Amino acid sequence: MESLLLSRTGAAALAATTALAEAWTEDESHGALRAQEIAERKSLPPPFVAKLLVQLSARGLVTGARGRGGGYRLARPPAKISLFDVVGPMERWSEAAMCPFQRRLCASGGRCPLHDEIRALHVSATRILEKTTLDAFRADHRARQRTPKDERRAKTGRRSAP
Repeated sequence: MESLLLSRTGAAALAATTALAEAWTEDESHGALRAQEIAERKSLPPPFVAKLLVQLSARGLVTGARGRGGGYRLARPPAKISLFDVVGPMERWSEAAMCPFQRRLCASGGRCPLHDEIRALHVSATRILEKTTLDAFRADHRARQRTPKDERRAKTGRRSAP
């Protein structure tokens, strides 16, 4: 999994938390996923996911329970967790870290040709991550799960049978 702005760890943490957002329910007894399930859903190595979940739990973003019905859940509603909450602590968020020249050109007294663009990219990416919550992924997942029959019912105002 490669990303222009995120490390492998940051991108995987985001993938794991989006899986938990997609499974989220208000009922605390539902919506938990085992590390293995998250790994399968997001095509990630299970040991890597398990390690990430421990880190996310230590930061208060997920909770885990052992045993039957156990697994990991988001510690707060998806609408209360920004993408920056998930990846910010795992990333080196600075323009210098994003620079392909690693300060060699800018540190020599001038600015590299990409300096201003990298700064703008950094500011823009941070704003997007801060304002976007995991709830956006939950809503998107639900929209993708709707069938054409569900769409017809929604248009006519009919409800599906229990």
